[in-house]
Amino acid sequence: MKLYINKTQYGYSAPLVDKEKTCKYYLQLGFKKGEEPTTDQIEITDCFMTAFNSKDGAKPKMVVMGYKDIGTNLDEKEALYNTKATTKVDPYTEFGDKLEMEDDQSLPF
Repeated sequence: MKLYINKTQYGYSAPLVDKEKTCKYYLQLGFKKGEEPTTDQIEITDCFMTAFNSKDGAKPKMVVMGYKDIGTNLDEKEALYNTKATTKVDPYTEFGDKLEMEDDQSLPF
C-alpha cells in the first residue's frame, strides 16, 4: 500500500479522501522506535491497526513495522514550505504610483 504522509508537531499522518473528494480524513501513523520516514511517500510492507484515546473518543492509528521510502525528501519539502510561508510579497507593487501623505493633508472623505 502506498501512502502520502505529513509530518506535524504531533507525529505523522496520512490524508484519506473519499471518491467524490468531498471529505478528507487523517489517519495517524506510528513507526518502530528509532525509525522515521525521510520522504513524503512510503510503500508499506508490514503494519497493523490499533487505536488511541483522545478527547473526542477512540481514534484509529496505523503502526508501520516495515516500509520503503519513495517520493520527495521531507526536509526539502519542509524547507520549501517554510520559505513560502515567510516570504512577504506586497500585492500593491504593480498597482500604480505610491501615494505619500503628509501630516497636514486631510482625507477627501
